[in-house]
Amino acid sequence: MNNQNIQDSVFLLMTYESINYILSKNIEKKEKKDEIEELGMNLGEKVTNHLMNNNVNEGNNNSKKITDYILIFITRNVWEYIFKDENRKLKSDKKGVYYINSGDLKLYNYLITNKDFQNDEILESIIWFISGILRGALLAFNIESLVTGSVKLWTNDDSDSKNKINESYLVFTFAINIVNFEFKYDSDFNQK
Repeated sequence: MNNQNIQDSVFLLMTYESINYILSKNIEKKEKKDEIEELGMNLGEKVTNHLMNNNVNEGNNNSKKITDYILIFITRNVWEYIFKDENRKLKSDKKGVYYINSGDLKLYNYLITNKDFQNDEILESIIWFISGILRGALLAFNIESLVTGSVKLWTNDDSDSKNKINESYLVFTFAINIVNFEFKYDSDFNQK
C-alpha cells in the first residue's frame, strides 16, 4: 500500500468516525447538522489557508471577478486536494449563485456504496460535511456564504455496447450563495 492510499484511508476513516460520533450523540438533528458542517468548515478553511499562495492582488477591488477567481481556486485546488477528484465543474447563474457538480467522489464511494453505510443519515451527513468544507474554504477569503447540497444516482446503461457496461455513481451538486464579501488583503493569506 503506498503513502497516498494510506493517507486516503486515514482521511476516510477519520471522516467516517467523526461523523458517526456526532450522529450517535443524543442531540437534535439540527445540532448534528451544525456540528458536522462545522467539522467540514474547519477542514475547508485550514486546507485553503494551506494551499493559498502570494498571488493576491491588493489593488483589484472588483469583488465579482475576485469571487470568480476564488471559486475557481477552490474547485481546482482545494477540492482536488481533499477529494482527489478532477471531475468537478463550476457554473454560475445570472443571480450570482455558483454551482459545483462533482461526478464521482472516489473518497466517499466506499462510505456510500458499502452495505454497512447505505443509510440516508450518513449520505445527508456527507452533504453537510462537504457543505461545511466549502463554507470554510470561502471563510478563508472572508466570504460568508450559504451552501446547500444534493445528491442523485446517475446510471450509465450502455446497452448498445458489446461490453454491456452498466455502471452507476453518485453525482453531488452544491449551490453556493455569497452572503457577504468585502475584499481585504490579509497578510494571513501568505502564512505557510
